[in-house]
Amino acid sequence: FRDNQGFYFCNSMKEILNNELAGIGERTGNLYDDYIVDERFRYYLIFNHMFGLINGFGTAGLIKEEILLSELRSVLESFLP
Repeated sequence: FRDNQGFYFCNSMKEILNNELAGIGERTGNLYDDYIVDERFRYYLIFNHMFGLINGFGTAGLIKEEILLSELRSVLESFLP
């Protein structure tokens, strides 16, 4: 996936990616273990994007941030075992 600082490619997908674009990630050094890509994806999706949206809606007076934070928490908790 891509964030504002670059691209992250999973090592587990290297062969498939390399078939599409030979040498991908070799010079750029942006092939990472899957757990690192997963962690970065979660961080950017939740902290950067979701909290940014929640703040924007709250600041605009469209809905109280507390309501959206509670909803986000509920959704995230539904993924717990």
